[in-house]
Amino acid sequence: MSMSERLQAMQSNREKFRLTLPGLGENQTDLVCFFTKLTVREDEKLRKKNKDFYKALTDGDIPSFSAMVDLIIIKAIDDEGVPIFNQGDQMFLSGMDVGYITGVATAMMEKLFDVPSVETSEGN
Repeated sequence: MSMSERLQAMQSNREKFRLTLPGLGENQTDLVCFFTKLTVREDEKLRKKNKDFYKALTDGDIPSFSAMVDLIIIKAIDDEGVPIFNQGDQMFLSGMDVGYITGVATAMMEKLFDVPSVETSEGN
């Protein structure tokens, strides 16, 4: 097995974390989707668009809402690994209630990074 094949095999076996998107399923039911750990490629994309993303996390703050929307778009996938959102959805996600975006993004960030929950951050 070549190195490329071994790397692909490792990538296909990445742990998936479950994520619930309230009201985004059929007939406004909850949509269950997944996400995996951040890849180098995804990290580059996130850093390019949101230069203070990691600074906010390390300072114990929450990233900007646009950064959280980008994270959701980049990471949310279905069971087959197909992205749930595309860049065209950014406009609609940006129109969502800040509490909704914060809830979804925080659920992701707690698994992706060593960050406290929003409730813990707000208590500081």
